[in-house]
Amino acid sequence: MGVQESVGWPGYLIAGALACFAACSTSESKKIDDGDQRFWRCASPLIEGDCRCEHLRPDQPGSFNGPSEPVAGCGIAQTGVCCFLTEGGPAPPSCECAASQASCEAEAASRPGTRLSESCPPGLTPPPVVCAKEGQNCRPSYLEQNGIQGCCDGLLCAVNAGGVPVCTPASPEDLELDRVCREAPGLTIQDPLTMEGAAIQFNSLRFSLSQSGPGGCLAMVDWALTREPSNDPTACLLSFEAGPEADANGLIVHDVLASLEGCPDWPFGDTFAFLDSDTVDGRLRFVGRSCEVDDGQYCVGGTFELTLNGVFDIDSRRVPLTGAPIRLTGRECPFTQAASCPTF
Repeated sequence: MGVQESVGWPGYLIAGALACFAACSTSESKKIDDGDQRFWRCASPLIEGDCRCEHLRPDQPGSFNGPSEPVAGCGIAQTGVCCFLTEGGPAPPSCECAASQASCEAEAASRPGTRLSESCPPGLTPPPVVCAKEGQNCRPSYLEQNGIQGCCDGLLCAVNAGGVPVCTPASPEDLELDRVCREAPGLTIQDPLTMEGAAIQFNSLRFSLSQSGPGGCLAMVDWALTREPSNDPTACLLSFEAGPEADANGLIVHDVLASLEGCPDWPFGDTFAFLDSDTVDGRLRFVGRSCEVDDGQYCVGGTFELTLNGVFDIDSRRVPLTGAPIRLTGRECPFTQAASCPTF
C-alpha cells in the first residue's frame, strides 16, 4: 500500500473519535452514598446542551429548570468543556459541565466553594476505547452506530476487492498521511512564486473551493492565494482553477489571474504588469491520501504542488516565471462532488 499520487486514488477513512461519554440514559440517578441515601441526579437541557447534576435525597425535587432530559453523566473525554463541583454551602452539592471560552481554573476561582472536576458526577471513568480490527467494516456510519472509535493501531480503512471499506494493515507513511487528512487544520503555503529577479511569498488562501469524485479523488480546485494582512484584497493575489481536465502531471491549470504589484516583495515598483495568458501552462499535482469523514464525504490531505509557467509583461519587459513548484501542505475538504474522477 503506497502513497497515492495525482488524480484518481482510492479513499481511506477512519471515523472521528467518539468524544462524549454522556450518552442519554433513562436512569434518573446515580447512587453515591448508602449511608444517607443521597443520589446524583443529572439532566441536560434540551436546548443549551450543558449538563447539571445535584446530590439529593430521594424526597428532594432538585432545582432543574426548563425542559431537560435525564443523563447518566457528562464531561468525560470532552474538549472545550469545564466541569465545576460546588459543595459546602446551604444548598445540596452540585456539579455542572459547560462549554467555556474562559480558563476553567479562573472560572472555578470566581465561584465560592467550587473546584474543578473531570466529570459530573465526580469520579466517572471513561468507557474503554473500542477499535475495529483487521478485516472489520469501517464505514463511518457503521463505526458511529456501534460506538467504534476507528481502525485499531497500524490499520487504515481501505476498500477491499468486494468494494467494502475494511480495516487494512498500512505502512507508517500511509498512517501519517491519513492523520494529516483527518487532523490538519488546513492548507499552508510553503514556497514563493518565483520569476526573474523576484520571489513572491503568499501566506493565505483567500478563497478555497474544491470538488471530489468517486472514492475521494481530487476532481477540481478553485483557489486564490494572497498575502495577509492587506488593506486591498486584490493587491497581492494569484488565483487559478485546476481540473477537471488532467494529464500524467496532474490537474491542468486554467483561468489564472495574477495581481502582484501590491505584494510587499514585488521588485518592479508601480509599473503595470500582467501575465500573458497565451504563455500560461500549469499543473496541480497532489501526493497524499483521501479519507472518508462521513459516508460519501471525503477530505484530501498531503502535498499539493502548483507548477506554473508563463511570461509577465512589465512595461516593455517580458519576465518569465521559473516554473518552480509552489507547495501547499495540509488538507482540503471538498464541499461538492463530481460524477467521475479525472482521467487522461
